[in-house]
Amino acid sequence: MSGKMKSETKRSDTCCIIVTYNAMKWIDRCIGSILASDQKSDIILIDNCSSDDTLAHIEEKYPQVHVIVNQENVGFGGANNQGIAYAFSLGYSYFFLLNQDAWVDENTLGCLRDQLIANPDYGIVSPIHLKGDRSGYDQLFYTFVSEDVSDDFLANINQESNIAEVHFVNAAAWLISKSCIERVGLFHPLFFHYGEDFNYVQRLINGGLRIGIVNDALVVHDREDRPPSKIKFDPIKRFERDLYIKLLDPSSRFGWIRYGLYVSNRVKYLSKNLANNERERLKKHALENFRSIYLKALNFDDSQLFLSKPNSPSK
Repeated sequence: MSGKMKSETKRSDTCCIIVTYNAMKWIDRCIGSILASDQKSDIILIDNCSSDDTLAHIEEKYPQVHVIVNQENVGFGGANNQGIAYAFSLGYSYFFLLNQDAWVDENTLGCLRDQLIANPDYGIVSPIHLKGDRSGYDQLFYTFVSEDVSDDFLANINQESNIAEVHFVNAAAWLISKSCIERVGLFHPLFFHYGEDFNYVQRLINGGLRIGIVNDALVVHDREDRPPSKIKFDPIKRFERDLYIKLLDPSSRFGWIRYGLYVSNRVKYLSKNLANNERERLKKHALENFRSIYLKALNFDDSQLFLSKPNSPSK
């Protein structure tokens, strides 16, 4: 893995971090929305070895964007960690993680930043997530947050800026405070893709911070018409991801007996709709790897999650 960085001039206290992988379909709307935002923000883009014209297009059209080029796909969490670490070293106070397939309204970033300033007990705030055509809420977003907030709050019928605590919101559009990065750290490297945001929120809550949504800030997340991700729904990857989410939750500790029961239950659950050969492949993988997964989680050095404070932040 290697990196390439453009200009290092810091113009704002806010930095937008975008991870790309074959992003040509969305990248103009994504970057364009940040450049058009009322709240000024520098942009760091980390490319996970795209095979399309993403990098050439960005180099030609957006010379103001800081670019890190990876020679391999290091995953969502790994690439965001690169961007966060670089931005942290420059002394930014706010870190906006934005998916490549998402874009924000002009006031969104400023509304989120204002709420973080006014509510320092929140480590992360996120806007309301809409479908790509803005016809309704992003399905997964609504599934997560509807447990905690009302439809009236989401619709902002009072036309006022309000924040509400939720137990989880996916990391398609997170504004993270510097104090949160210092207290919670980076995404856990044992997650390659999917699950890292669940783990991060677990650690955030365990660290005494809150996560919330802001109802006068909007992000469009264009993913409704795409086929399900093979990475997300691969039974073996999902099995390992589920185990790491449980094992790395700082509020819960597993002994061997409890862990063994959980492994057995997850295999049964994930096997329900699998063909016989896939079911046997999953069982074999679980039997051969459940111990190594447990030991990786148990023996992980948590100090690797944290960054040292910059010596002299840029002005």
